[in-house]
Amino acid sequence: MTKHILKKRIRRVPKHKNSGVIRSLILLILIATTWLLLEDQDKKGRGDIDSAPIVALDKVYMGCKVLWLQQGSGKVCSQSIVDTFFSEKEKNIQVVVVHEMEQKFLVKAKHQKSSKSYQLDSNGTVFLDVNGCLVKVEEARLTKDDFETLEANCKK
Repeated sequence: MTKHILKKRIRRVPKHKNSGVIRSLILLILIATTWLLLEDQDKKGRGDIDSAPIVALDKVYMGCKVLWLQQGSGKVCSQSIVDTFFSEKEKNIQVVVVHEMEQKFLVKAKHQKSSKSYQLDSNGTVFLDVNGCLVKVEEARLTKDDFETLEANCKK
């Protein structure tokens, strides 16, 4: 008796005439979405090169802050210590410690493939250096338009 009940419950869903059209629409939507995502990544590609030093500076700031919290603010966060914060993948970002002490801490960073230079102060504020003019950077991920706006602010 239970076999008879199971046979009744397992029914095949009839194939609709429009299922090919629906599949085609779903495929078209997936292709369009993928294309848009790839196009968006292409626009941000240069921004990733330009934004990588900002991320590196944030990493330096956090690492040095931990050092100062654990060992005291009199300890220097030297270039050799900062170099340990980065893996081999990140060696294309040049990070230079200008002032090692917490009170006057200053670090500069630049990606090898970019002309943009950045600076991090003792408060953890990141600045874009435009020919000696410093513009505060609010976000780590910046688009080409964001950079143009920041550079325009420096020319005012």
